Amino acid sequence: MKMIYVVMLLFLFIAGCENEVLLEDADGWVHYPEPIFSGQHPLIGDPSVIPYQDGFLMSYTCFDVYGKPQGGEICLAISKNGTKWDIVENGEKVKGRITFDSEWADAHETSFLLETKDTYYVYAIGYLDEGGFFNSKSKMGLWVSEDGMSYTPYSKKPILEPSPEGYDSDGLTSPSILELDDGYVMLYAGFCLATCQRTPGVYLLTASSSDGIEWEKAPEPLLHNVSWSPVGLGEPELTYSDGTYTIYFTSTENPHAIGIATSNSLSGPWNISEAPILVSTGSAWDKEGVIAPSVLNKDGKTHVWFHGMGKKSIEIGYAHN
Repeated sequence: MKMIYVVMLLFLFIAGCENEVLLEDADGWVHYPEPIFSGQHPLIGDPSVIPYQDGFLMSYTCFDVYGKPQGGEICLAISKNGTKWDIVENGEKVKGRITFDSEWADAHETSFLLETKDTYYVYAIGYLDEGGFFNSKSKMGLWVSEDGMSYTPYSKKPILEPSPEGYDSDGLTSPSILELDDGYVMLYAGFCLATCQRTPGVYLLTASSSDGIEWEKAPEPLLHNVSWSPVGLGEPELTYSDGTYTIYFTSTENPHAIGIATSNSLSGPWNISEAPILVSTGSAWDKEGVIAPSVLNKDGKTHVWFHGMGKKSIEIGYAHN
């Protein structure tokens, strides 16, 4: 589900993480016990990580404490090793910020970072705050960059909007995009709740594109729920490696957890994990659960960045397999 922000003043805490702990209920997964990145203010999440130069680049949801209204925005951080991060200094008061108010959005979150054809794309959710996320009909915008550091909006309008009679009638969030031989496929979460003309819930939906800009939605969900998350699934990540498509998803139940589904075809059938692969460490920083995975298969490992929900903080954690 969407990140729930609480306006607060907290001391900046950037956690260095030299030790690892193997989760007993996650076969083969090594889960760092403390957050690896806390940002300018420890109200950050929804990481999206790609290889960049000799390290990694991350877009993430940061928090604008200076704005009116206060709310989420998209910021950038950079890392040599994927576990120690520095905010990209770009002269903004909200450090690393790349999204700003527009006609259709005064808040942004849940971004996806894509490098394609020598261009960097940041897809992100935006909305005009009309009394909370679910009352605001979140839409999707696109920002582009030649160097990965400086971004401009592709258009003054969203590139993808809710469908009034669809499974995303109350908003969409958390895009994840794969570049294929014949174009692009997007996996995202759709909210079908207050105005839903179907069975209410949170659905994993797909759209396809020839250029990564204009998208055509599939008519039916890819996945809806699993036995340990019956209401729905959120914050997906779609990967492809060695002939296998893998969906990493977040449960909607609290405490949130991350599971996987695999298939040799995007059309399924999907082999869904019977239990989560990543859960809360039980510490204060992720007591409410782990959410919004970003996944890279690199150097013989599967790397997962995510955010942990605490009672008074949201910070980014890391695990690998």
